[in-house]
Order: sequence, then structure tokens, then C-alpha cells
Amino acid sequence: MNDVAFDAVMSRWLAITTGALLVFLVLLVAGLWTMFIVIGYRIGWPAFFVRVTVAVGTIMTLLIGGVTLFCYLYAPRAYLVSRQEVVIQRPVQPIVIPLADIKDVRTVAPAEFKGTIRTFGSDGLFARIGHFHSPALGNFLMYATDTDKAVLIDTAERFVLTPSDPARFVAEVRARMALRGPAPTGPGKAP
Repeated sequence: MNDVAFDAVMSRWLAITTGALLVFLVLLVAGLWTMFIVIGYRIGWPAFFVRVTVAVGTIMTLLIGGVTLFCYLYAPRAYLVSRQEVVIQRPVQPIVIPLADIKDVRTVAPAEFKGTIRTFGSDGLFARIGHFHSPALGNFLMYATDTDKAVLIDTAERFVLTPSDPARFVAEVRARMALRGPAPTGPGKAP
């Protein structure tokens, strides 16, 4: 079986929120620099105060830029199903889920996300990534761009992914799980 890739396409809502957040962040940085430099010089702030405000502006710009870059680099771009594993492809640090560790894979109904809270992660800038909890799903790690196309992978941890074709993704993973056969048992243990 060949490897099969599935795109991680942003939902319309996520694309809108990401665009709005990026515009807001650019305006925030521009506003900070306008306030710190132009207004400071026009009012005639002392040189020491101008240096401090430039330092604060630089730190804020680097912090905002760093958070934005982090969210971009860790957001999923695609999901790859290979003979041995499922890979969440990201610009940095792809996540590998060995097929041998997968207990179950299924699609997730949108209603199962009702009451979902983020416990640690990002929710709205390029993707929904990190640790989440919902009453229906419990605790899970989400690497999602469109929760209407969600798939749950059960291992020792729970993963929620959003491949472009969830039904085909589930079928591909199950087909590869069937090829690997039953989980190996230890020596002297009954199958």
C-alpha cells in the first residue's frame, strides 16, 4: 500500500479568525511604535524615557511575532497515512503515531465538541492545537483546522485530527491496521 496524504484545510471560520487576528496584531504593533516614537518625540519625552519605550516596543514586537510564528510552525499542514504510522505534518516537529499503538479510529460528530474547553494550547490562529477537553471525548490532543471534518485516534492518548476526507482517512488507517494483524503477544502468552 502506498502512503496517502490528506490536506489540513482551514475551515471558513478559522480562516476568518486567523485573518482578523493577524490584522489586529499588525495594527497593534504599528500602534505601539506610533505611540512610542512619533508621539514621544512630539511631546518631547526625555531621552531615557524614549529609550525605555523603544525597548518595551521591541520586546512587544518580538513577543507578538514569536507567538504568531510559533502558531504557524506548529499548525498541521497535512496528515500522512503510511504502512507503519500516521504522521501529522507540520513545518517543524511532525508528530508520528505508530499504527501499532492505535486502538481505534473513527469520525467525530460536531456535537461531540459541545462544551469543549482548551486546557493548554492555541485556539484560532492557523489551527486549534494543544490539549482540550470535552464532556463527550474527555481529554485529547487536537491538531485541527476544521472540526466539521474531525477524526479521533485512540492510543494511550487521544488525538483529534481534521483530514480533508475523514471517511477515506478512517478507511485507510483501518486497512493498514488490518494488514498488521493482531497485536503481538509475549512469549508463553495465548493470542
